[in-house]
Amino acid sequence: MKFLKFLPFLLLLASLPAMAQIGLYSGYSASKINAPHADWISGPIVGAYGDKGHISFLTTGLDMRGAFLFGGDYTHLFNVLAGPRLAFVPRVVPLQPYAEGLVGLGHYVSGSQPQVGRGPANGTYDELEYQVIGGMDLNVAPHVDWRVVEFSYSGISGLGLSSHPRSVIMGIVVRLP
Repeated sequence: MKFLKFLPFLLLLASLPAMAQIGLYSGYSASKINAPHADWISGPIVGAYGDKGHISFLTTGLDMRGAFLFGGDYTHLFNVLAGPRLAFVPRVVPLQPYAEGLVGLGHYVSGSQPQVGRGPANGTYDELEYQVIGGMDLNVAPHVDWRVVEFSYSGISGLGLSSHPRSVIMGIVVRLP
């Protein structure tokens, strides 16, 4: 029955082919976690978005992503997130600013090197995670965008009130026709 928590993500992934524009992206993320025994962590991020609706210069759609971030002292954060996307598409410049609100599952391990018989210093959390994202893509070739910068503010429910990872991401987007 544990697979049921992934059902919303599978349904979202199945709906992507019905979108008007699909973008596949990959990038590199660096995150600062405000938690005990945690410093900067970094690693790859992959995802897909689908834009469906168009209202003048705005497009609406859905985004789904996963991050695999690692740091020193056995600290890491893996997540799978999905949610709505809103992008501004000006016709005169090749920039596309966007905003997203995502929610999903986060797996966070915090601690120092495990000691014999005692495990890591802090702990492991499998909790609800949310992200508020803002970013900018630059069209560099037909169907290829450079994700110039993306900022995210996250919250992981099991880490307490002061634990809100902040991330900076850069990457490449390939838009399918």
